[in-house]
Amino acid sequence: MKAQATKRPPDIEDLGKQKRFNFNVQEIDTDDGTIFEYEFVVCDNNRDSLITALIRRKYTTDKELALINNYQDGEQEHIDEYNEYQSYRIECKTIANQFFQQ
Repeated sequence: MKAQATKRPPDIEDLGKQKRFNFNVQEIDTDDGTIFEYEFVVCDNNRDSLITALIRRKYTTDKELALINNYQDGEQEHIDEYNEYQSYRIECKTIANQFFQQ
């Protein structure tokens, strides 16, 4: 999800059993002052849960399975879609690694 704030959000917010991970924070100067636009996900406080939550922002489980299965038919369109999916997975892992420093 995307959000805005007038103060820079913390990287991680404690919500009890889950955490809110804020990322891609951009500071924007406006006529009314500075605002911060950012993205966030809410999930359990571990790397795997964060990766899954990030992937689910773009791909449902059904879409993910379809991409994997369609890739195997060898059609170029499906190969391209699968490669885009894999690039996004790598991006999600990179974001998660920034929080969990692995």
